[in-house]
Amino acid sequence: MSQVNSQPKSQIAALRDASGDLEQLRKEWLKKPHEATALWQFDRVVNDTIYLIHTLDDVQAAKLGKRWIKLQLKLEMGTHWLNTVDVLRESLPESDHAKLAGAVQRLSKKPLEQCQKILSKSEWTRIRRWWYGYLDALPDRDPIDAIGIERAEKAFHRFSKLKIRVLKHDRFQDWLKLESAAGELRTCLVLRTPNTENGGADIVGFSDIECHIRSWRRIATTLKILDILELTPEIEDDLNITERMSDLRLQQRLRAHKLQEKVRALLTA
Repeated sequence: MSQVNSQPKSQIAALRDASGDLEQLRKEWLKKPHEATALWQFDRVVNDTIYLIHTLDDVQAAKLGKRWIKLQLKLEMGTHWLNTVDVLRESLPESDHAKLAGAVQRLSKKPLEQCQKILSKSEWTRIRRWWYGYLDALPDRDPIDAIGIERAEKAFHRFSKLKIRVLKHDRFQDWLKLESAAGELRTCLVLRTPNTENGGADIVGFSDIECHIRSWRRIATTLKILDILELTPEIEDDLNITERMSDLRLQQRLRAHKLQEKVRALLTA
């Protein structure tokens, strides 16, 4: 279950905390670039940063949000490749790892090089320059004043519309939009009502919805990568490994289905 921060923060304080987390996670991943954990957490904190930016009443906010989204997209495939490698390592015997190593290295090379470039010290210095230059110029405001009722109601209305669409139509893109809608609404509530009993319960609920969809999205991309790997020359004629890969895909689909069922249960509770 997700934890609720009991101390209300201003938007600027929350953004500075997130920026510190990004810096720490960047360093952690560069020390262990073959592990997915820090990069996946980095992606989550970028999401939180984008949600916070969306609450700002500032003419430059939309532009800065797009810059973070662009950066996130550049890191996306490298992150998913590392997640998929973790799944393969945990699910397949070591003999299969050796057979898959060449294909994995070849196909993941460019996405991972992109991650290395973006998170390198020189590139990160450039990112910090435009980000902190913007952040330092923002006035710090009381969150109750900054996050008006209208903004919170607008976020709730968007979430409610997407909830209906997901339950009725079950379209992939609507699931993705519901994740961001839950994150934006959670962010508004964290800034406005973290100390109230009802506010705390709502924050946990929206956070759980966001978390489950995020995990479901990760599995959906893992399945696409597994499909690509199965068609590579290294393993396409190996019946034993293709059979194990098929079993792995089935397991992943079942996990994805269970996550969607958890979200549906939360949406209809």
